[in-house]
Amino acid sequence: MFNLHLLTIIISKKNFRKRIAKFELTKKFNETNFAKRQAIKAKRANLTDFDRFKVMVLKKKVTYSKYPTKTAQTCDYYDNISKQTHIPSK
Repeated sequence: MFNLHLLTIIISKKNFRKRIAKFELTKKFNETNFAKRQAIKAKRANLTDFDRFKVMVLKKKVTYSKYPTKTAQTCDYYDNISKQTHIPSK
């Protein structure tokens, strides 16, 4: 919460704007979580279909890099076994 102790009850618009600028209210508001969420919502609302597609692809890449699939792990496991043991070919 912001405490605007610099303001009196009756004040003109001109002085009100000056005091807001002096208090740096817009800067402090932009640092709040509410303002950050509003900015994210506005940015998402302006995305095109292709932008949403790119976001989806990047999310998948990040997810797959963090958590490799079991098939990849089993393939690595079997590759290591085949390197360690000699399996004769027919």
